[in-house]
This record gives sequence, structure tokens and C-alpha cells, in this order.
Amino acid sequence: MQFHSITNLLRNLFFEKDFVIPELYKLSQSEKNTFTDYVSKCRIESFFLKQIDSNLVIESLGQKNYLKLKNNGKIRAIRTLENLRFAEKIKRELNARNISNIFLKGINMHKYYFQNEPAMRPISDIDILINKDDLMDVIGICDTLGFDVSRWSSMQKEGLELYRNPNPFHKNGQAQIDIHTSLKGAIFHDKYDFNEFAKYLIKKEINYCDVEDLFINCVIHGTRQSIYNVGPIFILDLMQFFSDTNINWKDVSRKIERYGLQRETSLILKYFENKIQYPCELEKFAKTVNFDHESLNLIFLSQPKNSSLFSIYTADGIKFLINKIFSKKYIKDHNFQKFTFFDFVKNILDLIKRHLLPLKSLNGEIIVSKIRFEILRKK
Repeated sequence: MQFHSITNLLRNLFFEKDFVIPELYKLSQSEKNTFTDYVSKCRIESFFLKQIDSNLVIESLGQKNYLKLKNNGKIRAIRTLENLRFAEKIKRELNARNISNIFLKGINMHKYYFQNEPAMRPISDIDILINKDDLMDVIGICDTLGFDVSRWSSMQKEGLELYRNPNPFHKNGQAQIDIHTSLKGAIFHDKYDFNEFAKYLIKKEINYCDVEDLFINCVIHGTRQSIYNVGPIFILDLMQFFSDTNINWKDVSRKIERYGLQRETSLILKYFENKIQYPCELEKFAKTVNFDHESLNLIFLSQPKNSSLFSIYTADGIKFLINKIFSKKYIKDHNFQKFTFFDFVKNILDLIKRHLLPLKSLNGEIIVSKIRFEILRKK
């Protein structure tokens, strides 16, 4: 099944659901299985089943695929509820010790938009921002609450820097916590590393982001931090924001300019053009961008996966690939992520392999990566 076909079906699911069913009927059984797996990997099983009547799903995709979506949705719902439950416990423990903290992304989305439908917006982990000086105390609290912090045992407090860190899992196998001491953008495009925004959030001494700050946080994560690689969940979040008439969009507009997110916002607005109405206060960011809707659809609805961003098919691609492999900053960041030399070498070999594969391999990952690369290069 072609990658374009999958993302087009997802686009129709989000914005033109009446046209989804006939398209699903046209698929071969193999394509139906591929599409079902893709929906599940994107974590939108419950959203999919809410949009389409269960009988129609059974008729179009088959009983087996329907049960796969239903059961996987239930599993994600359980994990989401456990993350929400432990977020409350962590919050109480941190507040009791006067440790400044603020939840990021998903936990906040449930506070504002998904309180009554926790399954609609799955949470894989608890993202929390703290001050670096409090890191070891927070790790201790996680240990007390039953999270596995063994991978932190050899870490030293002094000089410790985090880019991507090992996320402690709870012993129940469901809850997971992702601890942030800063907010960074892409490794090689960090004119704005967003630490100013992180400091602003933590100084507010509240547990949850204001909804205006949550929008900025989601845009940073969905574009500059994850490089347009969080998939349909990002679009689901944006749809909630754009339909919220209580947001102070003038304040949001000021923050978009303050944190240098004008171009990212332009790409988002271009994608939503003629799909849903967005706030008039953002109109000034609706600039002309040199990407058509098909390319943006691939960017925003591609499977959330850590595929490479760079292309080896051009001289610039080779240059960026070499920088990514040999940059001390990249090596440092990746060592903090993986902690072992073996894992580092394995990742490098995988990175090279992805660039040597044919253009249409990896279910379209290279195609999407090339478009992401073009977006980054035009910064």
C-alpha cells in the first residue's frame, strides 16, 4: 500500500469522514491489514472507532482488524489512565517538597480537552519539566513511587546534562515518566533552544501549563523538537486548540513571535487551509509557503517514528549526514540517550543503512524524510 494512500485516508478521517468508508471498501485485504496496523502505530485507534460506526468498520476492514483496533485502543486507554493517576501522585510528592515542576504536552491536553474521553488522546508517558538542581530529588521520588530508576544509578549530579534521557518505567508496566530539565529544538537547528520558554514555565510555579502556553509547547514539540514527527496525535491536538474560543489568541500570537515559531505556524496554517477554521489572530502568519498540501499531509500524518531527517542523494545531504555522525554534540546527546557504546554504534549503522536503501523503501520513510529535510534547509 502506497504511503500517500495511507496518509490521504487519514486526512479524510480527520477532515472528511463521510468519504472514508467507500475508500476503505476498495482496499484489498492486504491493504486493509496495512492500514489497520498504521492506525494502531499512530495511536489513534479509539479516535478512528469514534469517527466510524463499528458495524461499518467490521464490514470495510473485517472483524479481525476491528478487534485489533478495539483491543489496542483499550490497552492504550489503560496506560493513559495509569499515567494520569501517577501524574497526580508525582505532583503531590513534588509539591510537598516545594520542588518546582510543570507538566508538558499530553497531561495538559487531558486537563483541558479530554477529561471525559481519556481513550481519545493516548498518553505514552508523563512529561514533566523541573529545575536541573532538583533532578536527583525527583529521581528519588520516582524510586519511592515504584519507578525503575536503575539506569540512573551511575549518573553523577555534577555536570549532568540531559538531551534525551532514559524514561523510568513503573513496575506495573504501564506508567512512564519523561523528565525534562530544558526544552531544546533540533540538534542542528538550535537558533532557538527554547530554554527561555522553559525558564518562563518553571518560574510560574504551577503544575499545569496555561492553555496558551500549552499551544506553544505543542507547536515546539510537533515541529522544532520532533521535526514534524509526532504524527496524527499532533493534528488531533491542533484541532482541539483551533476550536477553543476561550484561548487568548492575541497572547498566543505574541508568543509565536517571541519564540521564533512564525514559519512553523505558517506551515501549520497552510495545512489546515480549507479544512477547518483557525483563529483570525493567527492570520498574519498565514504566509505563502513552498509546500503543497500533499507534501504537508505526508509530514503531519506520517507514522511517528525516529526516521532519519537527511538525504544522501544530494551533496548537502552527505554534508549533513557526516556532521550528524561526527559532531561532538550529536555523540554527546546520543550517549546520554543510550548510555552504551554498543547502542551508539548500532544507531549509527542503522542511520547509514536508512540512507543507502532505495528511495521508496521503509514504507515511505525516506520520502517523508526528504520533505522534512527540505523544510529544515529552508530555515
